[in-house]
Amino acid sequence: MPPSSIAGNVLRPFTTLRLSLRLPPTLDAKKASIRLKQILEENPPYNCKVNLEILGAASGFNALEYPSYIQESLNQAS
Repeated sequence: MPPSSIAGNVLRPFTTLRLSLRLPPTLDAKKASIRLKQILEENPPYNCKVNLEILGAASGFNALEYPSYIQESLNQAS
């Protein structure tokens, strides 16, 4: 899309976007991508057609809490 400073008042035949989202590590990325597809394709404005192709979905790493004895040792070492 052109910058708004030079964009004209025209109807575009189509627009292609690529979205990349950063999700919380405890969120299931596959479920989130399916829900995002539903939301974006469900009721688009102005009778436009929206098609979301999911290229990939990966959940983040969620480190577990340290046991108290390890946390105490780390605190003392720091």
